[in-house]
Amino acid sequence: MCAFLCFIPATIFLTISYFVLLTVQKAESARIKIFGKVVTVLLWCIAAMVIILGFYVTIAGICPINKLLIQ
Repeated sequence: MCAFLCFIPATIFLTISYFVLLTVQKAESARIKIFGKVVTVLLWCIAAMVIILGFYVTIAGICPINKLLIQ
C-alpha cells in the first residue's frame, strides 16, 4: 500500500519542479537560472527517493498502513 501512496508526494514534487523550470526559463539573470536548475534537480532527487523508499517500506513489510488495515 505504501508503494502506491508514495506516488502522491512524488507527483507533487515533480509538478513543483515543472513550474520552477517554467519560471526559470523566463528569468533574465544567469544566477537565478542556475539556482532554479539546482532546485529542480533537488526536487527530482527527492521525488525519486520518495518512490524508492515507498517500495522499500512495502517490500520490507514495515508499512504502517498495512498494520492498520490488518486490524
